[in-house]
Amino acid sequence: MKRILLLLVIVLSTGAVSTCKQQKAQDVIVQYCLDRPDEFPGYEPVSFDEIAETYSNPDFIPFGEDASGEEVLRTPPLSPDALKHDGWMTHHRFHALNPDGVPELYDKVFCLDLELTRVTRVSDRF
Repeated sequence: MKRILLLLVIVLSTGAVSTCKQQKAQDVIVQYCLDRPDEFPGYEPVSFDEIAETYSNPDFIPFGEDASGEEVLRTPPLSPDALKHDGWMTHHRFHALNPDGVPELYDKVFCLDLELTRVTRVSDRF
């Protein structure tokens, strides 16, 4: 009985932490949009997808030339263990006024920093 109770507490605690991170991300995104009335006039949130972790390759060399002038064709593949957790992302749907002043539904990807304190990038959803 004690083991079942302990397992239940662990499962519920994990969910609470996840919910807390989700709410923190949503709050940061809403404030970001409200702080930019020229970019998102008439902003009204509609929905958020669940946040997901983002990872980067710390050894990534973009296509082009490296520091020595040699052409770099691609970054060598890495094992998943070599990737670095660098933040969070979510899809957010919201209403805002288009350039004609008509409400329109937007669907954007918001990337946040590791601590969920600021938006680092906003892009259109593919």
